[in-house]
Amino acid sequence: GYALSLAKTVQELTRRHIPHAINIMFGNCHVDDGRNDLVRDFLDNTQCTDLVFIDADTMWEPDAFLKLIRHKTSDIIAGAYPYKSDSGKFPVGKILDGIEAKDGRPALLSVSFAPTGFMRIPRGVFEKLAPPSAGKLNPVRRFFQRHYTDTTYDGGDVTFCRKWIAAGGS
Repeated sequence: GYALSLAKTVQELTRRHIPHAINIMFGNCHVDDGRNDLVRDFLDNTQCTDLVFIDADTMWEPDAFLKLIRHKTSDIIAGAYPYKSDSGKFPVGKILDGIEAKDGRPALLSVSFAPTGFMRIPRGVFEKLAPPSAGKLNPVRRFFQRHYTDTTYDGGDVTFCRKWIAAGGS
């Protein structure tokens, strides 16, 4: 499903003359480390304005991808999808600011975190969290990290969203 979705999306982006580049990560059993490697490559080796993460177990239609990239924002945008169970629940955090509707566009929810599996992150987000002067191996360039306490476990996507909100983003 992922391969078909990606092929259809690339075809649509090409048809619409929307510039894009693809970087597929494989062979890293630590998702957070893989995401950090992709971010470093994005920042250090491209001039791309936005990074879109799409997990390999995700399927989507090109229109969903186009909606993700069309929002004019300097903040994170994610498409929420349900847990892989029959629970009907979604892996998103608490709704913070209700629903935004602008210019007749579909509404967006501001949440405390969202899954990274279908997420667009503008370059400016990474540059605010770790300025370009931080250097390639600086620990602040570890954007995705698992976080453990005695009572909780947060995945890298949750801690990333929390870092961004703490820096004033949404």
